[in-house]
Amino acid sequence: MTEKRKPPIRQRPIQVKFFVDEKELDLIKQKMAQMGTDNMSAYLRKMAIDGYVVNLDMPELRELTSKMKRICSQRACKGGLCGGTGQVQR
Repeated sequence: MTEKRKPPIRQRPIQVKFFVDEKELDLIKQKMAQMGTDNMSAYLRKMAIDGYVVNLDMPELRELTSKMKRICSQRACKGGLCGGTGQVQR
């Protein structure tokens, strides 16, 4: 006897559908690529609600984040937390 699967509990339970042709789909995908996203649902929802998407390109922030991760990793190793287990190495 198979049990019916319950639908997942979603933050947004209402589905909205619409149709596009090939050219329109290509244009949507191009604009998504320009924004650096591959999540079509989030992109279309943002465009439908706000009418625009702001893409903040901050290479300085990315570089700073990368450096901070390296520093934290080095400190963890010096503190004996290396090994990926989260436990102090003896």
